[in-house]
Amino acid sequence: MRLKQGNGLQYLRRKRPPPANWNDDSDTGATKPECAVNIAFTAPGLAAAALPEESLNTFPQEFREGIAEQSRSRRLGDNGASTPTNWDIGGVTSNGLPKERVHGLLILQASSKEVLSQHRAEHEKQLERYRIAVIRLEEGHRLPRPYRTFWFSGQHISTGDRR
Repeated sequence: MRLKQGNGLQYLRRKRPPPANWNDDSDTGATKPECAVNIAFTAPGLAAAALPEESLNTFPQEFREGIAEQSRSRRLGDNGASTPTNWDIGGVTSNGLPKERVHGLLILQASSKEVLSQHRAEHEKQLERYRIAVIRLEEGHRLPRPYRTFWFSGQHISTGDRR
């Protein structure tokens, strides 16, 4: 997502539910919520949300510079086809300038596709209201259980069993 100057705080200040407990707890009666929201910001996103510069400067230099910073991306192995100039989102031009400003990531999690669709529609209205641009939308779904996952040669593998 991309914010207009200062409008990110307005979006965050709107009425929101209390923090979710994703573990059912028979002792307290707590149950998993139907939907949860997670938001992650980039350093430019925090600046666009009107975080004071003195506060922004308390974050690590690596966060403030971003992952596409040339020496960092090289150290992380982002070279060749994986260089930030080839990234779809958050990449840089050959001069090292951002292709587009990415200010944050909004993640909606839900108990079903129907609940997700409803909450997505509500958030899309709020994003439009506060003039927050959606740069890209991706959908993912939980794998059916039981399953077993592991990493092999840099690729995520799901075996379909749970050992």
